[in-house]
Amino acid sequence: PSAKKEALSMLGMDAGIRLKENQKFWGSGTVHTLETVQGAISIPAHSAVAPKITNPDGDAITLASTNQVSGFTIADALRKSITGTALKNIELSDCTIKDNGEEDHIHLEYSGDSAVAVLRNLTIQNSVVDAVYINSTADLTTCTMTNCKIEGSQRYVIKGEFADKVTFNLLNNTIDDNTNGSNFTFEGPSSLVVTGNTFKDTTSVSDIPLYVSAQTDPLVATISNNIFNENTCGSIKFNLINTDEAQLLIDGNNIINNGSGDIAALGSAIVIDPDGTDGNCRLTLTNNNISGSQSRALNCTDGEFNDFQVVATGNTLTGNGGGLVFNNPCQNFNLTVTNNTILDSQDHAITTPADTIATATMIISDNQITGNVNGASRIALAHSGTTLNLTVTGNILSQNSTSGIIMYPADQIEDVVVKIENNNIENNQNLGANAAGGIDLEQYINLSGTITHNTSSNNTGGDLYIGSTKGNTTVGLEMSSNTSTNGYRFENNDGGGGVFNLAPCNFDDVNTGTITTTGTITYVHSNEDPTPCAD
Repeated sequence: PSAKKEALSMLGMDAGIRLKENQKFWGSGTVHTLETVQGAISIPAHSAVAPKITNPDGDAITLASTNQVSGFTIADALRKSITGTALKNIELSDCTIKDNGEEDHIHLEYSGDSAVAVLRNLTIQNSVVDAVYINSTADLTTCTMTNCKIEGSQRYVIKGEFADKVTFNLLNNTIDDNTNGSNFTFEGPSSLVVTGNTFKDTTSVSDIPLYVSAQTDPLVATISNNIFNENTCGSIKFNLINTDEAQLLIDGNNIINNGSGDIAALGSAIVIDPDGTDGNCRLTLTNNNISGSQSRALNCTDGEFNDFQVVATGNTLTGNGGGLVFNNPCQNFNLTVTNNTILDSQDHAITTPADTIATATMIISDNQITGNVNGASRIALAHSGTTLNLTVTGNILSQNSTSGIIMYPADQIEDVVVKIENNNIENNQNLGANAAGGIDLEQYINLSGTITHNTSSNNTGGDLYIGSTKGNTTVGLEMSSNTSTNGYRFENNDGGGGVFNLAPCNFDDVNTGTITTTGTITYVHSNEDPTPCAD
C-alpha cells in the first residue's frame, strides 16, 4: 500500500473523506504501529495536534467494509462523524469526536458472515443523536469498546441492535453526563461483558443507564466492578422476552445514590423483567454495594419465569427504597441469600409476590438485616403455591418496623417445610399488626419442620405465631433450645379438622418462654415418631 494509505500527516480536511477497502486512515498526532512481514514498525507522531476532519455539508468519514481510523479530531460535521454500511472489520481508536450537527457521531452497520468492531481510546462529546450506533445482521458479531469517554450525548450513549450471534465487551469506559443510557437489543445467542466502567449523571427520567433486551435465545451477561452513581433513573435493567436461558452475573459493582425517575420500581438499582411467560433465568448477585437508591436494590417484576434461580451473596444494601424484591410469579423458584447486610431500607428486605410460585426452595442464611422501616419486614412471603421449602439460619433480624419473618400467602401454600435455626430475632415493632413481630407463619395446608436454637426478644405482639384459617390443616413441628421473652402462640383450626402436633414431649423444659395455645395441640415424641406423649 502507498504511504498515503498508511500514514497521513495533514493539518485538516474540511470536506470529509470516503475511505476505500482495507485502508488505514491515520492522523499524524498519534504514534502508530504498522505490522509488516519483517515485524512491527513504529511510526512516531509527526505533529503536536491531531489533524481535524470535518464536513459542514455531510458526513466527516465514510467507511468501506474494512478500515482503521486513528489519531484525528473529528468535529462539526453536519451529519455523522463516522459512518459505514455493509461493514465487516472496523477499528476506531485514539480520536476525539465532537459537536456534530444532526445525526449519530459513530454509525456502523454490519452484514454478512462475520463482523468486528473495535472502539478504543475515543473521546466522544456532544452527540445530538446517538454517540455510538451499531446494527448487525451478521451471523457472528464481535464488538469491543474500551477506554473511551462519552459525555453530552442527547439520545443513547450506545445503541446496539444485533440480529444473530454476538459478543459485546464494554470495558473501562467513562460514561458521564448524558441524556439517556446505553440500549442493547439481542435477538440471537448473546454474550455481554460490562466491566470496569463508570456510569454517572444520566439525566433521563425514564431511561436506564444500562438496558439489555434479550429475545428467546440464550444470554450470558457479566456486569462487574462498575460504578453507577447519581443517575436519575436506576442503573441496570434486563428485559427478558421469553429468553430460553439467561445467565446473569452482577458482581462487585458500586451502585450509589441513583433515583427512580418517573418509573417508580422500574427505576430500581437492578431490574429483572421477564417480559413473557416461558423464560428461564439464573441470577447471581455477589459482592455489590448498593446504597441510596430511591427505589429497590433489586426488583424482579412484570412477567413470569418458568425456572428462576437466584444466588445473592456478600452484598451490602444500605438505605434503599427496598431490598430484594421478587415480584413475579414462576413455576420453580430457587433462592439462596447468604452473608448479606441489608440496612435501613424503606420496604421489605426480602419479599415474594402476592401471586403464584408453584415450587419454591429458599435458603436465607447468615445475613444481618436491621432497621428496615415503613411497614417493612425482614422476610415477607406473600406468594401462594404448592410447595415451599424454607431454611432460615444464622441471621440477625432486628429493629424492623414489622416482623422478622412473615409468611402470609395471598391464598395458601399447600405443603410447607421449615428449618428455622440459630437466628437472633429482636426488637421488631410489628407496625403492620401481624400475629407476631418475631416469626409469623400462616395460611398453609400442611406445615412441618424444626425451629431450634433461636433467640427472640422484645418483638411486639409475640415472638412466634403459627396458625392457619384454612380447613383440614396438619402441623408437625419440633422445637428445642429456643429462648423467647414474649412467648409462643400456636393455633389449631379444629373446626376445619386441623391436626397440630408439637414435639418433643418435654417442650417446656427444652425451650424458654410462655406458650399460649388455641384449639387442640397434641404433644408428640417427634416428627418421625408422632406418638402422643403420656399424660
